[in-house]
Amino acid sequence: MISKKVFGGYFRATLGVALAVILVSCGKNTPEKAESVAVPDGKSLATGTFEGRNDHVVTGSVELVEAEGKFYLQLGDDFSLDGAPDPRVGLGRDGYQKETSAGALKGKTGASNYELPGGINPLDYNEVFIWCEKFGVPLGVAKLNQGP
Repeated sequence: MISKKVFGGYFRATLGVALAVILVSCGKNTPEKAESVAVPDGKSLATGTFEGRNDHVVTGSVELVEAEGKFYLQLGDDFSLDGAPDPRVGLGRDGYQKETSAGALKGKTGASNYELPGGINPLDYNEVFIWCEKFGVPLGVAKLNQGP
């Protein structure tokens, strides 16, 4: 028979290892600060400000830009995410639409740019999402306000 003391120590050690694995996997894919490629000058189509969801803190601005026949989402210098596994950037219309994913978040803070997939009209959407692909939940949402 295993004593409560031995079992308790084994349980705490196992729990500690599991938590360490979870914490490492949550942040390993997303750098702290974004390193972004500049987008050509273009026309601003819409802007928004992020609000956190599901107990996450997401703040900062986003702009939808058309440049050289392509559409981009530009997160502002003021952008910040508290952290999550596998965060993605995409659009939605009263809910996230996976086919609009512009890829993995390039950094938890700072400006970054994302080219939207071809074949979609970003003006058909009214929200920008920071989406946790791993758990299928929104981390942050910015309502888009069309116009300059």
